[in-house]
Amino acid sequence: MSEAIEFDEKEAAETERSYLTPDIAATRAVVMELLAPGPGERVLDVGSGPGMLLRDIAGAVGPSGLAAGLDISESMLAIARHRCRDLGNVEIMAGDATALPWPDAHFDRAVSTQVYEYVSDLGLAFAELNRVLKPGGRAVIMATDADTILFNSTNDATTSRIREAWPRHCAHPFLPRELGRLLGESGFELVGRKAHVIVNHEFNRENFGWHVARAMSVYAAKQGAIAKEDGMAWIAGLRELDATGAFFFSVNRYLFLTQKCQS
Repeated sequence: MSEAIEFDEKEAAETERSYLTPDIAATRAVVMELLAPGPGERVLDVGSGPGMLLRDIAGAVGPSGLAAGLDISESMLAIARHRCRDLGNVEIMAGDATALPWPDAHFDRAVSTQVYEYVSDLGLAFAELNRVLKPGGRAVIMATDADTILFNSTNDATTSRIREAWPRHCAHPFLPRELGRLLGESGFELVGRKAHVIVNHEFNRENFGWHVARAMSVYAAKQGAIAKEDGMAWIAGLRELDATGAFFFSVNRYLFLTQKCQS
């Protein structure tokens, strides 16, 4: 059973800070390269979060195109609307991935990064994505397999308990393993797959691993998998490793390029 993280104002602000790290900026560049939006195109970002990718898309499609964002979190929507307030070709709407508020065949391309893991009914969500894309329209979907999150630590027992608790934070923590099949069942043709690896050898707020460690330890404590004090000690241990040059963090992001079947 999923015990999802609620994206209130505090969590939304923390997510925004993690998205501003060089690691995630580099990930967005990989997403944009694969998505390849062109001038005049309509592009949908499902789960647009704090709006960084939405701004990039708006710049690529130009004033004659449209960058449309959808998010279920009011806190995220507020951040994205503020970030894109000066862009006339951006549309941001509240909504759920299983009920997209746009007509059939409205978009040329679509993208979704780290979102479908949180959607319980993937069949309905992908049917909706298929519906709003034009025939032949392409989509990039990025997801993480929870088992690829790795930390060197000073306490393997606490690390194990944190890693065991983390998959409960979303509905599909191992989504990349079944994503190709699910897309095929929803009327998509898989065009390509790519892995993007984030690796950190330093533990500070400018690195994505810092934000992941914080989120995982806090979540594990809230779930009762570890004591709050154990989580604090685990973070302190990561700082000790950083001080000696022994810190290590890695995570794999998997990108699927898919195309709506022509008929």
